[in-house]
Amino acid sequence: MTSTLPLPGRQRTKTDLLLFLTATFAVSWLPWGAALLAGGDTAEPLTQLLFVVGSFGPTVVALLLWCCGRRRPRGRNPFGAVGLWLPPALLLGAAPAVAGALVDGTLDLAVASGRAATVGGPLLVIGYVLVAGPLSEEFGWRGYAQPRLRRLLAPVPTAVLLGLVWAVWHAPLFLLTGTTQAEIGLGSVQALLFFVTFVPMSYTIWVVSERLRGGVAAAVAVHAANNAASGLFPTSSTAAALLTTAVTTAIAVALHVLVRRTPTT
Repeated sequence: MTSTLPLPGRQRTKTDLLLFLTATFAVSWLPWGAALLAGGDTAEPLTQLLFVVGSFGPTVVALLLWCCGRRRPRGRNPFGAVGLWLPPALLLGAAPAVAGALVDGTLDLAVASGRAATVGGPLLVIGYVLVAGPLSEEFGWRGYAQPRLRRLLAPVPTAVLLGLVWAVWHAPLFLLTGTTQAEIGLGSVQALLFFVTFVPMSYTIWVVSERLRGGVAAAVAVHAANNAASGLFPTSSTAAALLTTAVTTAIAVALHVLVRRTPTT
């Protein structure tokens, strides 16, 4: 269900969303465009810096808007029910990438341990997968945009719209050498599947963040688990990408069925 807002409240919410989206794309795409003009290779220090700055666009913009008074009422403390949302968040986030790795034969814990060692061990891996995506994005997508979309739309339209925006936001990364997206290639089938996957993943994150009351922390957990599994068990085939997308979609559909059968409390 969506909240019934008086007209002034709806207009304020739409304005908040427009400000957030416009500023987020500007704060992210302008540095990424500058990185492309600087050579487009993230192995170079300047390009890497611009890439990182742009990656924090959603969270930085959300924090700035909150500081400027574009706030919403504080929700429940998600850590009071961490046992309810954390296990499914980690499982649902990692499952699609693990399924893809089974197809490509890359689900090897020994090899994954070696990959972790090359970046400094498990603790640094955890730090990296938290910062590179989850913390740099989710305060914006799920902390700022999702609650406001839910004041206007039902859960499925919210997830679809936010998933599409989330996908498009990543598009310039296909042009920067050294990114995961550039390795996929913009004109490939894997790229199409990469974009498609954001919509069902967005619904899964809505479930753990709103229905399981995990908030932004749960969104970060799903995102981090997905990044960690994808990084430790990398895939390259179209078959793996297809299965990853299929599993992500199947999870979202199953969750939707469960949500429809489970009353809110």
